[in-house]
Amino acid sequence: MLLRTTFCIMTVVYITSILDYVIASASSAVSLVIIAVFMYDKALRQLPSNAFLINFVVTNLLVASASFQIASTKTSIIVEEKPIFLMNVSCFIVSVVSYTLSLSLITLDRYWAIVKPFDYATNMNWPTAKRILYVFWFSVSVFGIVTLVVASLLYDERKLISAILVILMYLIALLCLFLLIFVNSIIIREVRRQVNRLVFSSLEKSTVCLQLARREKRTTYLCFGVVATFLFCWLPKCVCVIFVFAPLRFKNLNYLIHVSTTLYFMSLIINPFWYIFWKADFRQSLRRLLIRMLGCCGKRCCVTQPNNVMSMNDISSK
Repeated sequence: MLLRTTFCIMTVVYITSILDYVIASASSAVSLVIIAVFMYDKALRQLPSNAFLINFVVTNLLVASASFQIASTKTSIIVEEKPIFLMNVSCFIVSVVSYTLSLSLITLDRYWAIVKPFDYATNMNWPTAKRILYVFWFSVSVFGIVTLVVASLLYDERKLISAILVILMYLIALLCLFLLIFVNSIIIREVRRQVNRLVFSSLEKSTVCLQLARREKRTTYLCFGVVATFLFCWLPKCVCVIFVFAPLRFKNLNYLIHVSTTLYFMSLIINPFWYIFWKADFRQSLRRLLIRMLGCCGKRCCVTQPNNVMSMNDISSK
């Protein structure tokens, strides 16, 4: 019985580790594609709100790089030296905290744009966005330095400090989850109120109602998808972390820990589609970039093909 349980646990560990590598690789590729599109299209970079999307992509790439280290520690027992341990702990904690806070930053920016559109159009510009991002990364850097100092001072109690930092990290994630639920519910209610007001005051209700209904439905789907993704990917891991440090021990908790870790890595792929690929201007820029790349490849083929034909004619003439 013990041998069978150990075999099942090791099977789950290896399968989830392979999935972690695949998800981390795919999310890194998606993040690089998004960065390439933003570098290609200057119009996207001119919008101040897109600065928060670029910030989110950077944090997504950081968590994806940190997930490679987690996947490797699942299948091997590593005795870490002090510098390696400190760097791994601090980098992972900072990357996950910055990732969850960047999602909250995008949500608050969207809340400000929908609930108070006139104030947003007046006050939101590139200097304001830069100041917000400076404060964001300053706070994350201070948190990382404090984490590094505390981990270095309590290096002899590695299990204790790791447990404290992990609990703190997922408490921040839970707070971000509650913030997402609260703010997105306000956004849905505000969009519905604006749509009803515009429909009541419009003259051509047939076409206007259809357009506004599409907008309301699209916003509702977006908000619901963001909250559902966070619940599906992050809540199981948060619950497992609470159960690990609870006085009661639950059976088959090892299965849940490895599966929940893979689940919250899935958010690295799903969230970019909700926040970035959902935007029509980004999809158009991506389409133009792909067409340009395919056009360049086609021009190269057209240029190289006549040379090959001429060489064959020369050979036949000779």
